Amino acid sequence: MKTLREIADVLKAAQHEKSMTVTRLVEETGLTAVTLRGLLTAKTDPQLTTLMAVADALGLEVMLVPQAISASLAVAAQPNHIDVPTLVSSALKRGGTSK
Repeated sequence: MKTLREIADVLKAAQHEKSMTVTRLVEETGLTAVTLRGLLTAKTDPQLTTLMAVADALGLEVMLVPQAISASLAVAAQPNHIDVPTLVSSALKRGGTSK
């Protein structure tokens, strides 16, 4: 991640996945609602401790990794959408069975 927007998007996705409201995040982190909203909308540049507290509440970890490894991690995190037909699916498409 290289921008505040990317960080905010990851945090919002985790917030949505955990069905966690801003009110609950306020309770769990001790931060103000204004601070959280600023972070989640990429409107403010958070302190590292603020980012760490929100990440922790959302089950995330803030990590520093070498840039060479970062690219590999980003590729590995992408869902695999390659559709490889099986023998069964190919036979069903043909409308018959294979022998």
